[in-house]
Amino acid sequence: MLATKNVMADLIIFDPPYSLRQIQECYAGMGKKMTGRESQSFYADIRNAFVDIVSPGCIALSFGWNSIGIGIKKGFSLIEIMLVCHGRAHNDTICIAERKTQGGLF
Repeated sequence: MLATKNVMADLIIFDPPYSLRQIQECYAGMGKKMTGRESQSFYADIRNAFVDIVSPGCIALSFGWNSIGIGIKKGFSLIEIMLVCHGRAHNDTICIAERKTQGGLF
């Protein structure tokens, strides 16, 4: 929707559910059943949508259990990585800051 309105973002925040199980639980809570195939393409579909709405120099902040971020193939270069420990048996959160620097490979 944003791309069709020619919106160009200077900042994007990518804070999705962190696992396939969380994706399915979140969408089930809204009455939508996510198949395994939909869940697996979830992250890639969102990253691909970002490419159409980011301005040059856009900052992308990504959060999750991995350090993929938006990625160099999409034209983003890494600025900083921060690891947030939540203690005990909780998974750490990996925080990525990237900047849109060029067109990317896709």
